[in-house]
Amino acid sequence: MTRGRWTTLLCWASFATLVALPASATAQIGIESFSFGASSAKAGAHPDLAVTFSFEGPGEPETAQEAVLELPPGFWFYPEMGPLCTPSQFTASSCPIAAQVGTAQVWTKLGSSPHWQFETGGVYSLLPQSGDLARLGFNIPPTEVSIEMSLSLDATGDALDLSFEELPPTLPIASLKLDLWGVPASPAHDEERFPFVLGGHQVPGPLLPFTRNPTSCSSSSATLDARSYEDPAAVSTATADGPTITSCENVGSSPSLNVTPSTGEAATASGLNASLLNPQDYAPKHLSTSDLKALALDLDGLELDAATTSSHSACALAQLHLGSKEPAACPAAANVGSFTATAAGVEEQLEGGAYFGGADGAGRHRLFLTAASARLELKLPAWIEANGETWIEIPELPQLPLEEVDAQINPSASLFVTAPDCGIFPSLHELETWSAPSSVQLFSSPFTVDSGPGGGPCPVPTTATSQALTPSGSGSPARQPKAPTVSLSKHPAHRGHDRTPSFSFVSSVPDSTFRCEVDRRFWRPCRSPLTLRKLTFGKHAFRVKATAPSGAKSPPLVYRFVLTHA
Repeated sequence: MTRGRWTTLLCWASFATLVALPASATAQIGIESFSFGASSAKAGAHPDLAVTFSFEGPGEPETAQEAVLELPPGFWFYPEMGPLCTPSQFTASSCPIAAQVGTAQVWTKLGSSPHWQFETGGVYSLLPQSGDLARLGFNIPPTEVSIEMSLSLDATGDALDLSFEELPPTLPIASLKLDLWGVPASPAHDEERFPFVLGGHQVPGPLLPFTRNPTSCSSSSATLDARSYEDPAAVSTATADGPTITSCENVGSSPSLNVTPSTGEAATASGLNASLLNPQDYAPKHLSTSDLKALALDLDGLELDAATTSSHSACALAQLHLGSKEPAACPAAANVGSFTATAAGVEEQLEGGAYFGGADGAGRHRLFLTAASARLELKLPAWIEANGETWIEIPELPQLPLEEVDAQINPSASLFVTAPDCGIFPSLHELETWSAPSSVQLFSSPFTVDSGPGGGPCPVPTTATSQALTPSGSGSPARQPKAPTVSLSKHPAHRGHDRTPSFSFVSSVPDSTFRCEVDRRFWRPCRSPLTLRKLTFGKHAFRVKATAPSGAKSPPLVYRFVLTHA
C-alpha cells in the first residue's frame, strides 16, 4: 500500500460527510469541519473508526491547544487487546509493531506557507495513566513532535471521551485525520503498519477486537470541543452525524441472575446478595454481547424495616455527583453494603459500596451503587419500592459492556426483614438489554423461610401466600400454584396522538390483583380500566402484571407505543 492511499482512506462512502461550520465571530478558535464515521453500522460489530477535523486560520491568531471528541453512547474500546508501548519506546519512536492500533495524519501551518501535509504516522496503544480507559499516541513524521490521546468515561457515564491533549504550539494544527482499527492484528492492516515495508508486517498472536459499536439501534452523533492557547476559557463546539446503528436483532446475550437473602429465618433482619453475569463474546467476526439496560429485583419474602429506614443515615443525591467526573462522596454512615463490577477488556475490578439514599416519596427509597478503579467509575441510582411488594430497580444502566456485577446489602444495615411466616416465596426478577428493550428476560430465585427467629420453630402461618406455600408436614414443599397470565382487552394504537391513553387488562386467574408501570417509573397497584396521565410525545412502554390469590405472579406484559403530533 502506498502512502497516498491514506489521504483518501477516511473518505469511505460509509463515513459521515464533513460538517462545515460558519466562521467564528469571537476570538475563540473556529472549527471549520468535523466528521465521525465507522466502516460498519451493525450493532455490536468491531469497525474501523474515523475522525477528521480542521480549524480555521491555525496560528492566525488562534492555536489549538486541546480537542475533546465525545463519542456517541455505546461505542467502546477494549484497552487490553494487545501489547502496549512504554513511554521510552514512544519517545524514541520505537513502539512495537503489534502495539499499533491505527494511523494518523496532520496538516499544519508553518509561517506564511499554506497548510503543510505531513506523512502518515502510526497510532499506538500506550501505557494508560490514572483515569484513562486507554491512552493512544502518534508521532508526526518526520518531526519529533508527538500527540497523545486519552480515552475516558465522560461525565454522563454512558459515553467515552477521546481527548487530544496538548496539541503542539510549534506546529499549529490545521487538520487531523485519525483512523482506528477495529481488529488491529488483522492481516488486512499488514501493509499499513509502521515502518512501511514492501509486503507489510505480519503480527503474530490471536485476533482480538479493539473497537465496538453500540448494541442499541438508533442514529448517533459525536461532539467535538476545542480550546486554544490564546483563549483557553473559550470553547468551540461542533457536532457530526455518525452511523445509524442497525441489526440489533442479531445481537444476543446470555445473562444469569441470582438473588438470595442472607437468612432463612422468619421475622429476622436480612441482607441481600445479588450476582449478575453477562459473558462477553470477544471473537472479532462475531457481534458483541448486548449491554444490559434495566434491572428489577422482586424481593418476595422480604419487607423494608420502616423503623430502620426512617432513622438511617442517608447519602444526598448531590453527593453522588451524577453528571460530573467528580468522584461520588457518600458519607460512610450511609453505607449499607458493597458493590463490584467488571467491564469487558478491563482487568481491574471496579470496587465500591451501596449507600442508602433516604425516602423518595411514599413507599420509595433511594439506593446508590458506586464502584471505581483507576480507569472507570460507575454511579448507579437505584430505588427500593415497598408498596405491598418490595422491589429494587435500576431503571437504566449505562451502555457499557458490564461483564459481572455483584451487590450485597449487609444484614447489619437492617434495611430488610424476612416475612413473618415460613414458606417458599417465588421471586421473579426482570432484565432488559439495549439490543432488545421490548423483550423482558425473567429470572426466578425462589426464597425459602424454613424456621423461626433464632432457628426456632416456624410461626403459625397468617397470610394466604404463606399458607399456600408452607412446607408440608413431611418436610417437602407444597406444589407451587400455577402462575397467572395477563392479556390486554383495550390499548392505544402503536402509533397515535392520544396523550392520555387507556388500557384494559384481565388475568387468567380470578380475583388477581394488578401492578402497572409506565416508562420504568416504578410499579404501582392498579385496576382495569386504567387511563394514564398526560404523556409526552415520543416512545412509551406500559407494563402490567398480575398476582393470584395464592401469591403466584405473572410475567410482566409489555406494550410499546409512540405518540406523535397530530
